[in-house]
Amino acid sequence: MRLFVNKLRATYDYKSPLQKRKEIKSEAQRMVEINCRLGEIQSELTKEDVKERTVKKLHSEQQVLS
Repeated sequence: MRLFVNKLRATYDYKSPLQKRKEIKSEAQRMVEINCRLGEIQSELTKEDVKERTVKKLHSEQQVLS
């Protein structure tokens, strides 16, 4: 049993529950920010007065975020 536990510890980094919670929260917050920005990009693209250069920039940013 000790051998198995030692192998797990050597293979995987230990993360405390608090550390895991922070990582999950950070990742979720980043996803919310990305989705918010994607929504902003979509609304910018639907405006009629958007110049072609801006459209290309928004499309490239959208590709990166997706």
